[in-house]
Amino acid sequence: MYRVDNATAATILPTPAAVGPKPNGFFTKGNPSTGVPATIVDDDWANAVQEELCYIITQAGLALNKGDRTQLNQSVFKAQVGRAYLAATQVIPVNNVATLIQFDTVLFDTLMYWKNGGVVANPFAFKPTKAGYYRFSSCIFSAGGENGKAFFITLFKNGNSYARLNEEQWASGGNLTVSGSCIAYANGTTDYFQIYANNSSTTTATTIGVSGGVPDLTNAFEYEFLGLEIV
Repeated sequence: MYRVDNATAATILPTPAAVGPKPNGFFTKGNPSTGVPATIVDDDWANAVQEELCYIITQAGLALNKGDRTQLNQSVFKAQVGRAYLAATQVIPVNNVATLIQFDTVLFDTLMYWKNGGVVANPFAFKPTKAGYYRFSSCIFSAGGENGKAFFITLFKNGNSYARLNEEQWASGGNLTVSGSCIAYANGTTDYFQIYANNSSTTTATTIGVSGGVPDLTNAFEYEFLGLEIV
């Protein structure tokens, strides 16, 4: 897909004219014998079609390519998802301290939203660059908590609690899996999302990140793009 690029093309998108005398009309080839004129294909209509198509393609993260005739298809059917997981173990402290889960490995991220640790501001987060609604999901598999005490995970938005995804209670000597999901809106510029865990035990909990030397993908954080905001 590409925008018109010949010598007569405008360099700035023209302002559309007022609505014409026959809104919601259809094209006709006309009929000279009865005096019915053929429909004029004007710049307003051509630019509208061009820009609608270009918007779909660029919002899917693709750069317009004049030689590629498959970009609309790629955009419509492109999976817009991401998943990061915790390959190492992480200690969740006692007494209900909200702890950022440091997912350290990206399994896939089709829209390149993941912000890892290190010097990155707001690390271990998904930061969408496309405004719209997203489903965020997480699962934490851990061990070591105190019998009868609660363990819960929360989706944080911009550093603040947004939604508690789920809560479970420790059973004596057992492991614990807590998972959940919710839908949230991202503005496409500043909003970012992280997962925090709280352990109300008086004994620390430890995520089980590796099993038999192989990373356990259970400890994970995912996003799925659901759609644009309709205003």
